[in-house]
Amino acid sequence: IKTPLQHREREMLLAGFSYAEITQALGCSRKALSARNQIIYKINLQEAFARRIERDGIPNRLNISDAFGYWFAGFFDGEGHLGVFSRLQGIYTERRLTIQIMLRDDDTDVITRIKDNIGVGRAYADKGRGTTNPKATFRVEKIEDLAQVIVPLFDKYPLYSKKAREFAIWREMVRVKYIATLGGYSQRVAATERENAAFDAGLQAIAKIRHYTASRAEHSP
Repeated sequence: IKTPLQHREREMLLAGFSYAEITQALGCSRKALSARNQIIYKINLQEAFARRIERDGIPNRLNISDAFGYWFAGFFDGEGHLGVFSRLQGIYTERRLTIQIMLRDDDTDVITRIKDNIGVGRAYADKGRGTTNPKATFRVEKIEDLAQVIVPLFDKYPLYSKKAREFAIWREMVRVKYIATLGGYSQRVAATERENAAFDAGLQAIAKIRHYTASRAEHSP
């Protein structure tokens, strides 16, 4: 490898760019770049990326009208769900964060409108099984979409129900995972100790909010 390219690789690694971003910019081999970092540069990508986010912030890709933004926040207050999932994948525990809205299938037009305006996520139909009625669902689960679109959406157009308290916790969980996955570029399965601690603490805090709300509802006159 030529020395100028080596200097450029090291500069980009220190600046917090992922292997995918560097190989796309410089045209080098991702496998070779990874090997050079392990042997020569020895730069911790997560630490460098965290510094990048502290310096530059998370990119904001939100592009919606105020009319839709205020409508969606109010609608999500009543119908939306901030998802936090944990499941065992082989020897690793997979941690996933999502948002979801599930409506009756005769409200499919609402789901389509949401997907078309937000521009990320999936809109799909569930035919139902047995006694379960058909549903129309909107879901966002890619960490880059959650961090760069959904978080800015609710920052600008706030929630006001108990979901506002859930969102404050969930938002930090998204940030931790965004940094740990280098903005969604890393497909790493194993979570870091910081990720696990943040996820478990957030999960417990959100569960406590939901349990308190449910208990209040059960005991209300």
